[in-house]
Amino acid sequence: MTTPSITLASLDDPFYYLRNMQQIIRFCLTRYGDLWLESERSQLAELLALSEPAQGLLVRLIMRKGHLFRLNKLVYAEIPNVTSALHELAGAGLVTLEPALALSEVCALARREECVQLARHRHPEQTFAASARKQDLEEVLLTGPAQNPQPLAGWWPHAPFAVVALSCTALFTRLRLMFFGNLHQDWSEFVLTELGLQCFEPVALSEHSRPFQHRDEVNAMLALFELQERMQDTCAQNVPLPAPVACEWIEYRRHKLLFQLGRQAEREGNTALALAHYEQSRHREARIRALRLREKCDDPAKVTALAQQALDEITQPEARISLGRILQRSAKKAGMVVPAPASPAVPVSHLPLPKPDSGGVEAAVAAHLANDQVRVFHQFCAGNPVLSGRGGIARRRQPPLF
Repeated sequence: MTTPSITLASLDDPFYYLRNMQQIIRFCLTRYGDLWLESERSQLAELLALSEPAQGLLVRLIMRKGHLFRLNKLVYAEIPNVTSALHELAGAGLVTLEPALALSEVCALARREECVQLARHRHPEQTFAASARKQDLEEVLLTGPAQNPQPLAGWWPHAPFAVVALSCTALFTRLRLMFFGNLHQDWSEFVLTELGLQCFEPVALSEHSRPFQHRDEVNAMLALFELQERMQDTCAQNVPLPAPVACEWIEYRRHKLLFQLGRQAEREGNTALALAHYEQSRHREARIRALRLREKCDDPAKVTALAQQALDEITQPEARISLGRILQRSAKKAGMVVPAPASPAVPVSHLPLPKPDSGGVEAAVAAHLANDQVRVFHQFCAGNPVLSGRGGIARRRQPPLF
């Protein structure tokens, strides 16, 4: 397998964003040829065969927020005939003309003065001032029994704008995940890199370095992302638990999501659900949160035993500090005496250096430790000297240096 290289398109090219996307599509089709469905490969190949204006318009829509767009807002100098490009995209099944909309989506797309017109159309028996607030208008429009989505003309026959919808959002979300390996990066990375605002270290690519080896792993990451989004709009008990996957780094993210669900349930006052999520999660803080919940409702002797078991199994220093405190509190409540956990032995080494002719001792130590691979910095902070290094030298977490 020969993975095609990616060359950033010049910003002088009016279709620079399209050139970048074309390279991404070809890159992912080659690098992940075994992870695409035949229907997905066909749709991406059909996209690459469309006219340049149609491809450019689709990429413009993909790079914008949401999946619904007002036709009169699609104005791009390099695409003079947007209507023709839209019909070409609709023929390929990549966009939908006159999509079915919920009334709330119509309100979101309309400006305040347009909402006044919509309210007057749908409620002719009421009077709406031209200066009415959009929030008040939406409250009136959305009050009443829910209705099924329908084209804009069904809600508003003489609407002053038309709407188009992306039909390939899921496909390009999958493409973005497979290219970046995550979903917190987006297509703007290319522009920022071309502008010199960020840079990435070159990395040799091989079949074994792929972040995804199986399609199920991609599906699992997409499911985790969807659950993360749902957490923002619903309570924890309405978010289904993600299924395990045989991939270590994706499992880490699954356990982190379980911990986040537990935190949300705890904030909502659902202690039983929070405890269930914590005890299923291997996140570094989940066990501590579970013990703190048990401190409030369980027998202190039981909590003491669980805390001692956790201390025997966990080596992370910060976690051990919290576990030690829980152990001491629960043991005191249970009338038990347990010795404080022994402090870990700190390795000490001596470094004799000649007294510097100028500057402080810290600067002399930094100069001694630095080499071609390691840069060492010293910062004096509130009477507390801190040494920090890059390249393997440990640095203190507080105060932050960068």
